[in-house]
Amino acid sequence: MRKIVILGVIIVILVVGLSFVFSRSYYEFNFVAISSSSAAQNDNSTSNIDSFNNLPSSRNYCSAETKFSTEKDKQLCFQHPYFIKNRGLEINLTDDKVTLYNKGKLVAVLPLRYQSPDNVWFESPTGLYRIGTREKLHWSTIGKVWMPYSMQYYEDFFLHGIPYYPNGVKLTSTVSGGCLRFADDVAKKLYEFVQIGDPVFVYAALDNLIPKKDVTFPLDLDSSYIYQRFYNPWRRYRRFAGDRAHLNLDYYNHTGVDFKLKPGAIDKNVYAVKKGKIARIINVSKNDHGMGNTVILEHQIGKGQIYSLYAHLLSIKTGLKEGDTVQRGDMLGTIGNSGLGCLSYWRLGKDGCNSKDPSNEFLHFEIKTAPVLGNPSGGKICRNKYNKNTFCYGYAPHPLSKLGYIDPMSFLFETKNN
Repeated sequence: MRKIVILGVIIVILVVGLSFVFSRSYYEFNFVAISSSSAAQNDNSTSNIDSFNNLPSSRNYCSAETKFSTEKDKQLCFQHPYFIKNRGLEINLTDDKVTLYNKGKLVAVLPLRYQSPDNVWFESPTGLYRIGTREKLHWSTIGKVWMPYSMQYYEDFFLHGIPYYPNGVKLTSTVSGGCLRFADDVAKKLYEFVQIGDPVFVYAALDNLIPKKDVTFPLDLDSSYIYQRFYNPWRRYRRFAGDRAHLNLDYYNHTGVDFKLKPGAIDKNVYAVKKGKIARIINVSKNDHGMGNTVILEHQIGKGQIYSLYAHLLSIKTGLKEGDTVQRGDMLGTIGNSGLGCLSYWRLGKDGCNSKDPSNEFLHFEIKTAPVLGNPSGGKICRNKYNKNTFCYGYAPHPLSKLGYIDPMSFLFETKNN
């Protein structure tokens, strides 16, 4: 009888624990970037990640030993790291640059050679991660190639050198299958520098993009960058590990773009991208599906309508109500992390999430074909906490275009300025 009672207690504990995990909406897990396995290897899990409450007005992060790949890279000496406080990597996918920090100093600036195409299910992940594995030579069960100086930074995505087949022939493609690929000598330098658990922040700058003339960027453009891109992959299942033909079914993709403000940014306002009517205002509640304070605008485009969504707002401008007309550039609210933005953003951090720390703020921005929080079309194709079909919030299966999502970057910008 005693054994039965003990077994019953264990089962109850397991059920309660699993209920807690799965009671979070999907959107909570969308922003989890630091893997639990990696965080466990580094007890001081947030000590290398910066807080931007008290920034110096000017500081030189370089030393006499700092290494640069080009003369132009020296300007990065005076750029405050976006997330790294002590040691780790920051990777700018727009400039193809990797900055290495140790003891608060810029150690080196190295070039990135290849990354994935945009808006594919295996798009190179952006966000805040940690080095999970570190192997001098890794066999890819997906690509069937050897990857030298391989460092896992998120699930099936690695930093590594130029892959080669078992016969020794190197890959010659100029784009990757989602990993971030470096020349072998550069990959070796990264491999020798990083440690298991080091933070890796991957982002995209907006410097080389031309805004459309009839659109206002939703934040202060000069102070913004991309934290999570449209189509950013999120591992939802683990059913097809190593199965290249079906691996896409394990991943959902980010349905919008998460914009963040650079350290020390002053203007925290969120602006209407075009003239429109307020279709919906959603305040923080159990029905916000993790989006927090959200405004959805309806815009007339030709003979049809399109909708812009602004989520995780700290606050919505007083006096706004559904049905009101707003002009392009009108303030809608302030950037924040309401809903599950803050909770999920630092879910695995040792000290939790400080909702008042500017480094935890971001704007989740979507362009879609209906004024809803979830997928505009495509039906109930995602799973809820009860493992039943429901609508998708924040992330959805590929291809997103069939579900009513539109690339926010093509809506906001013209072409890259080459």
